[in-house]
Amino acid sequence: SFIELNEQNLQLVLILNIVYLFIFFILIFIDIRNSIKNNINVRGSVANRKYIISFGLFTLIPSLLIAIFSLFIFSFALEKYFDNKITTAVNNSYEIAKNYVDEKRNKIQSEIVLIAFDLNKYFNIYKSDPDRFKAFLNTQNLIRDIDQLYLINSVGELIISANDSDYIKIEDQAIEMVRTDDRPLKIINAPENRSAAVIRLQNFDDTFLYVVKNLDKNNFKITTLEDLKYLKSENYYGIGFDVHRLIKNKKLFLGGVKIPFHSGLKGHSDGDVILHAIIDGLLGAMRKSDIGTLFPSNSNKFKNIRSKNMLKPVVNLLNDNNFFINNIDINLICENPKVSKIRGKIIKSLSDLLFVDKSLINFKGKTVEKLGIIGKEQAIACEVICSISK
Repeated sequence: SFIELNEQNLQLVLILNIVYLFIFFILIFIDIRNSIKNNINVRGSVANRKYIISFGLFTLIPSLLIAIFSLFIFSFALEKYFDNKITTAVNNSYEIAKNYVDEKRNKIQSEIVLIAFDLNKYFNIYKSDPDRFKAFLNTQNLIRDIDQLYLINSVGELIISANDSDYIKIEDQAIEMVRTDDRPLKIINAPENRSAAVIRLQNFDDTFLYVVKNLDKNNFKITTLEDLKYLKSENYYGIGFDVHRLIKNKKLFLGGVKIPFHSGLKGHSDGDVILHAIIDGLLGAMRKSDIGTLFPSNSNKFKNIRSKNMLKPVVNLLNDNNFFINNIDINLICENPKVSKIRGKIIKSLSDLLFVDKSLINFKGKTVEKLGIIGKEQAIACEVICSISK
């Protein structure tokens, strides 16, 4: 009772208890054996062996009782100690599980709000350009780390799904709860390893966003052969490069943005070296030849074409082949214009054209220390590395 059991002294106390009992019994045994073999002098008289044996037995029996009682008390203390440990572990496990589910619930709530915001922003291409909208939907599904993303109507029927994933109809009660409420509704189904949310899209007619995320990706449920594709992901990389000479009396376009400058880039198209390099990088990652094959410079069909219109079929090609953009790293090589002044506009433009989050685009500027035609501000070059997954 005066020793507090813990993980450090538990084993030591048990060993000491057993050792002390063992030594005690050995001493009693030795004393009795010596008494049987030899007479013992007690103040000049010889003690009777029978008396010594009887005394030893009366000493041994209480000692045994004390030892048994000591082990019983020790066993009781151990039981209480481990009961406390188990109770603590169970309580901690419950708290961990509860916090984990709460974290997933709150995460999917924030993600669906962000996705809904982006979808409402691009609602104009929903009907005018279904392919671009589908590509945008697929990209949202990737960058937001959502397992399933659907657009449904007010009766729960599927309108469109990201990555053509199978749709399990949402409960009618869930749609009713968000029909007149702009806040998202969270749906947690821990036994099915799923966390979901639904929200009304304000800029769409009779359309709701429904997203699903697995609580634990390592515990993904496989029911069909189609589900196996989610267990493996392949990454591909492509390098793009382009360079154009600067000429007077022409507008300068970089990354789809018109840049105030004294010269523009000479080319069969508008000469946008950033978009041309991105197109080549994406085509290279998909192993789909190059920009010259899709848009030959000897064809009048593409004379003076805007480069962002050249990028559109490449984005559609990504979508048709179930590719997603992971990252785009851009180096613009020029003396002027200064990248620091145009970085924000170009990243926003590329984000809109590629239907990816701005965080997936990195844009840097490099000079050549006044060397060559680029150093003399007679040309601008761009190199790009694209990472995509399937």
